[in-house]
Amino acid sequence: MGSRAVFTTVVALGVVASLAAQSRPDFSGTWTAMPSADAAAGEAPPLLVITQSATELVVTRTTARGKETFTYRLDGVETVETNMLGDTKLVAAWQDDTLVVTRTRTLTAPSGPVADTATESYTMDAGSLVVSSGRKMPNGETRTQRWRYAK
Repeated sequence: MGSRAVFTTVVALGVVASLAAQSRPDFSGTWTAMPSADAAAGEAPPLLVITQSATELVVTRTTARGKETFTYRLDGVETVETNMLGDTKLVAAWQDDTLVVTRTRTLTAPSGPVADTATESYTMDAGSLVVSSGRKMPNGETRTQRWRYAK
């Protein structure tokens, strides 16, 4: 392939990547949960405050237990955050218009280390933010939730 063809291919790929990045939703804002039949019984939904840039998403969840903030890189590279529960490994990656986040914590239990893995997906639907989550429990059970939020 000639150098002109290679150059044209590289430019075309750059334009396609740029357009794909521009079409992704912006989740920024203060989000309040709407009533949902999918919510766990007795569990109050978190208030979400989200800021988003081209490179990261910062999500602050406020629940009855307090505030928790996570910073997700939007390029699929793993980051590690440390809090009172220990280290949390975070990986966020786009799948079309949905941001999929995997969080893995290793907790210390009397019987030894226990991995706590959760996934969340963030997507927009008719002006609402939809957050779906799944958590694999130490006993092998998977718990799922789905929240719909309004600004």
